[in-house]
Amino acid sequence: MNFQLSERIPKDNFYRRLRETLDLQSIYSDTQDLYGRTGKPSIDPVVFFKLMLTGYLENITSDRRLVEHCLDLPCKRIQTTAYDEPYRRAHDRQQSKQGHRMKKLRQSTVEPVFDSLVYHYGLKKINVVGKAGAHKVILMAATCFNLKKYLKSIKRKTLKREALEALKSLISTYIGYSPILPAFSKPF
Repeated sequence: MNFQLSERIPKDNFYRRLRETLDLQSIYSDTQDLYGRTGKPSIDPVVFFKLMLTGYLENITSDRRLVEHCLDLPCKRIQTTAYDEPYRRAHDRQQSKQGHRMKKLRQSTVEPVFDSLVYHYGLKKINVVGKAGAHKVILMAATCFNLKKYLKSIKRKTLKREALEALKSLISTYIGYSPILPAFSKPF
């Protein structure tokens, strides 16, 4: 499959005709002594000239609006792609009833765990090679996550049991006998 972006731009597009008319290669030789050789590379002089020319032709004075305008030009927009049909099928699947249901399920089960692993447990980068290694790292991180949750629940249950025992002993001290209540009779 041979895909050319230039074939997708209309032939009568103003910027396409301007590009075919202007020869901007002389800009490189004219600006050669103005650009440094060391440090971070600067913006290409031809790209800079095209941006300034677009701003002048479109009467745009703000740099931010100029960049937004250039990103939204019809000649920059891709109308169709080589992968148009798979994109359309994936979009249709996502918009279906089952797609919405799967998204809700994923957001309520899988994504909170990954968010916790990434933001609270430091799993920002997996320093292994291959799927098998990445699988092991994720498995270990998820195991640690579940173990920590389990230990928290045990701690809560232990604290609750200790609090109830203390309450039971307090009541028996003041009343003189140990109350037999359903809350105190069964273990947690």
